[in-house]
Amino acid sequence: MSEHSAAGSFAGYLYQIERVLYWVSKSDVRLVALETEDDVVAQFSGSSNPKKILEQAKHSLSDKIPYSNRSVDLWKSLSIWVSQVMDSEYDHSKDYYSLVSSKSMSSSRLIKRIVDSKSDPIIFETCVDELLDIANSPSTSIKEFTDTVLLCPRKDLESLLKKVEIHDQTETANTKQLKEFLRLNLSIGKNVPIEAVFRALIGFVTEQIMTKWRLGEDFVIERDSIVNETNRLIVLYHNKSFIEKTVESIPISDAAIESERQSLFVEQLRLIEGEDQEILNAINNFLRAEAEKSRFAVEGEILPSAFQNYYDDLKQKWFSVFKPKKRLGSGKDRLEDVGYDIYYSTISYKGKLNGQEPQQTYTHEGAYHFLANRLEIGWHPNWSELLAQIEALK
Repeated sequence: MSEHSAAGSFAGYLYQIERVLYWVSKSDVRLVALETEDDVVAQFSGSSNPKKILEQAKHSLSDKIPYSNRSVDLWKSLSIWVSQVMDSEYDHSKDYYSLVSSKSMSSSRLIKRIVDSKSDPIIFETCVDELLDIANSPSTSIKEFTDTVLLCPRKDLESLLKKVEIHDQTETANTKQLKEFLRLNLSIGKNVPIEAVFRALIGFVTEQIMTKWRLGEDFVIERDSIVNETNRLIVLYHNKSFIEKTVESIPISDAAIESERQSLFVEQLRLIEGEDQEILNAINNFLRAEAEKSRFAVEGEILPSAFQNYYDDLKQKWFSVFKPKKRLGSGKDRLEDVGYDIYYSTISYKGKLNGQEPQQTYTHEGAYHFLANRLEIGWHPNWSELLAQIEALK
């Protein structure tokens, strides 16, 4: 996938938001800015001239690893920092620099060797020589940036390079590790679902960014703001074993809907003369429930055994409704109407998944359709026999 595609640009934008969360969660950071002096700027607490981190954050969806020796991203980053260092109007003595990549960076890469050799003067000098050799024989794509770097006195350039750090996916540049980093730094207890808090914080920061940018203002967020929002979320999510996504955040495609129209749980609704809208709702609930079940499994929020216990509970509820209504309704009412009553009397019961009653309708209704699709439950009083006849005719 192209790094210049919409997906690449969007992934890069989200990655910068993750980096904002990383820095603003640190207890010694006072505020963080986005797209000001650099991609991300973190200002630490302290004196009138506090320590500051200027960060270039690069996300890659392809196999391409950022900051190669002659890459635009490396030399553009260096030129930005050099320009700031040579600006005598400000004191840059407490400025530090960060190169972040969503990919693991090889130890053979020049900028990595420069950073790793800070404590070895001989190797460091050799690496700087190599860097300047590239600057003196640049490709057309990086020449404007190398020209800027060459304007910087070597002593100042070396001082700058000694204040560069590299972070890649082996550290908190990895989303999974970032979540645990946030849990620790923001005092989020183990009884609070970190996935839900993380998604909420991403949304919170994104909304703050868009509000500022629409007003034509720079985005700056103080640590107190993120701490207050985290504390609000902790209270909200305390002791909840899982958090379901909203309906709007699980879009269902027309193709996915069409692919389920001949499924057994849909046939079960046709047996009780379910209307088109009821069938459409059922398909949407089924697909959303399955999507969430997959997410919970991947993220480890709910074990498969908990889902099985949930299904057993729903089956027990169905049985307690189905048996008496089938017996009392048969011979008095149309069987389709008996089944319709069984259906709605059953799905009104939400049950408890992992010890918690679901909040989203698709969770429990989708679970009933899952069971109906596996022919473990049914709605029409004679559903088993009727479905066998349908299958025999296919």
